[in-house]
Amino acid sequence: MEEVRSAENDYDDFVSGKLSEVHRFIDNVVGFFHNIPWKEPWMIALMSFHIMFLLIVMRYRRDIKSQLWLCVVAFFLVFFSKEIWILFTSFGAHKNFMNRSSMETYWTIPIMMIWALLEASNSFINFNFNLPL
Repeated sequence: MEEVRSAENDYDDFVSGKLSEVHRFIDNVVGFFHNIPWKEPWMIALMSFHIMFLLIVMRYRRDIKSQLWLCVVAFFLVFFSKEIWILFTSFGAHKNFMNRSSMETYWTIPIMMIWALLEASNSFINFNFNLPL
């Protein structure tokens, strides 16, 4: 009987430890989103660009030639992100309004996620999965 209680206590400690890690993760994510300057003009322009690019990708998801060109555009946008970052920093109100890591977070990661969506859509169209249902 003592072994069962000991196992229950160990399990409760384990679950409470995991829940505290989940709460810490949620606090970090919420803190990250509160730290983003959403009302800055460059952030509004950047988010509207990502939304427009995503809408274009969704519009042409079944056209192979358009997907090829969108993949090329996404590749070059990620490849030339440093030059785009230099261009963005020249428009800033103060000198270091956007550092390199925030450029990677706000510019490169969303484009790469859209690129992954393009590739997944392309593989789904090109490969006929004959799965038995």
